[in-house]
Amino acid sequence: MRKEALMPRSVSAGTHLLGGELMSTETTKMKGQEKQVKGKVKQAVGRATGNDRMKASGSADVAKGKAQSALGDASTKVKKITKRITGKR
Repeated sequence: MRKEALMPRSVSAGTHLLGGELMSTETTKMKGQEKQVKGKVKQAVGRATGNDRMKASGSADVAKGKAQSALGDASTKVKKITKRITGKR
């Protein structure tokens, strides 16, 4: 089955596709925060054990989490602006 066939034809305001998965803006923000925490734990373990690879992996997870949280924030702002313009609540 083609990937396009699995994707919805329209996505409502407040939801978006992230990694092929349909997510709400709040879910995106929470998952981003989750990745940041996971990354910080990896960084701490890497520092404690002297494992540079673990520290680097943690740094990458923190950066990904920040980007994902920012996507959720931006999506929320777009949703609010769209509602204001269209007058829908």
